[in-house]
Amino acid sequence: MWGVVYTHAQTEFEAQAQIENQGWTCYLPKHLKSTRHARKTSQQIAPLFPRYLFINFAHKPFSSSLNYTKGVQCILTNGATPSIVSEQIIELLRSKEDEQGYVETKTIMPFVKGDPMIVKSGCFKGQIATFECMNDHQRVQLLIDLLGKKTSVTLNINEITAF
Repeated sequence: MWGVVYTHAQTEFEAQAQIENQGWTCYLPKHLKSTRHARKTSQQIAPLFPRYLFINFAHKPFSSSLNYTKGVQCILTNGATPSIVSEQIIELLRSKEDEQGYVETKTIMPFVKGDPMIVKSGCFKGQIATFECMNDHQRVQLLIDLLGKKTSVTLNINEITAF
């Protein structure tokens, strides 16, 4: 029985350590994120779901004191009981991890670079585009042909569909 912890911004690793120090088992799915700064690209370890981690209540029962743990904003609940995530979902995420324990986002991405897309809404509605990449905020970067030139645009993932 897994619950969901909502952390303060960028404190997922600290919250995980604090919760584990209290005797609970946590799972924080991580991936390697490419970042660019000063024309250099580097790989950083980042949470797969920013601000969220999972806590196992199978061996130690839920306690509202978790809400006061450093790095934790709240435990997601339905009233007084924690919201539950099934063991199958946790196992699915773990099955997507590589040898270092990072989830390979290629195995869960709905699109691959170069896939043709159609824009469903907005000012580019009906345009055919080429998928480039997806960022952390459910936004996709596409290449659209405007006036004979490929132009990069960023849209919400809900605004596109596969061609």
